[in-house]
Amino acid sequence: MKITYDEIKRDSEVIAVEISSTNREIPSFFSPIKRIKYHLILYSFFSFLSYFLSPASEDKLVWFGILVFGALNWFFLMGFIFGYDYLFSMISSQKIKNLKLVKIFKRKLISYGIAWFLAIGVLGVISLSSELSIGALVIGNFLITIFGLFIFNIDASRYQLAGLLGTASAIKVNFKN
Repeated sequence: MKITYDEIKRDSEVIAVEISSTNREIPSFFSPIKRIKYHLILYSFFSFLSYFLSPASEDKLVWFGILVFGALNWFFLMGFIFGYDYLFSMISSQKIKNLKLVKIFKRKLISYGIAWFLAIGVLGVISLSSELSIGALVIGNFLITIFGLFIFNIDASRYQLAGLLGTASAIKVNFKN
């Protein structure tokens, strides 16, 4: 789906007006987990399976240390995801959902999410079938999420200037009223 800078600016104005006039209830602290629950379940499944299927000679303390690093990675990811989820929970009206910009970003987020889920699955299989054990899953997920966030940031930055201008003009109009 293609979009022009003028459409981004107009959609951003609508989003800014909706955010400034929202009266929605603040979501619970853990509500954003629903966005990544399948990823987290698959990751946890392979993590615990790798513990029981790892070679007996493997040091379980090393396994636990790698698991802790993986947990810290998920903590970082959740902090990143939670911030955006809280922002988007403010603008969940049907008017916003029909905007072209929102549809584009929704499609992008679904695509990135599917790619990440598949990567976790592949890394999980590798962790069960290689000597790297949980290391393949944890380090692989860490590298893929850092790379994925970098690519997503580049992808999303194409819309930022026009969105910023649209938001600024909506704020300017609201202050005049």
